[in-house]
Amino acid sequence: MVSKRRSAIPPLVAATVMVLSVVIALHRGVILTYLWLLALPLLALAFAAVIAGSGLAVWQASPHASRGPLVATAGLALIAIGAPVLFVVRPELGVWLRFQLARPGFAAVAAMDAPSADDGYYGKSLPGHLCWVSANCKVADIGTPEQPVPFVPDYVGIPDGATGYGYFTDAPSAGPYDGFGDPICPRIELPGGWWWLGGCP
Repeated sequence: MVSKRRSAIPPLVAATVMVLSVVIALHRGVILTYLWLLALPLLALAFAAVIAGSGLAVWQASPHASRGPLVATAGLALIAIGAPVLFVVRPELGVWLRFQLARPGFAAVAAMDAPSADDGYYGKSLPGHLCWVSANCKVADIGTPEQPVPFVPDYVGIPDGATGYGYFTDAPSAGPYDGFGDPICPRIELPGGWWWLGGCP
């Protein structure tokens, strides 16, 4: 009984590390927005901790235990280490996954009234329960008075620049749109009228 409990610990540790790794990787734009220059060493440190935690979990799932926990631990460790790398190499995968995980929040933002000029350059503040979809807890309008485009930043640069998600009621033009000082264009089509806007080609 004790050995069964002990053999369950490495997969649980690996699963915890994997979830933390994916959450950090999907929200690195938010981390960069708030921590700016400090974000890079902290993200590197977090990735090193993911590698160390995953390696420790695999090492603890010794070959003397049953094969199931070892395979599960190794698989979870592979996801924990591979997901952040994959989201950098193939950013569209991270964009799509983050959108799908936060889809109810994006739907709620789409149903809101578009920000007005009175809300300022960076837009209006979102209700607290929707802050998790926006890097600065705001929704801006990067469209025109005739065709507003609510924009939820995934990253806001210092002093300027942004990437993020825009909601279009019609097919978007090729752009560019104003990403808080940087030209951004619709790059990745998502469900429900949403597009990912990033650097223009």
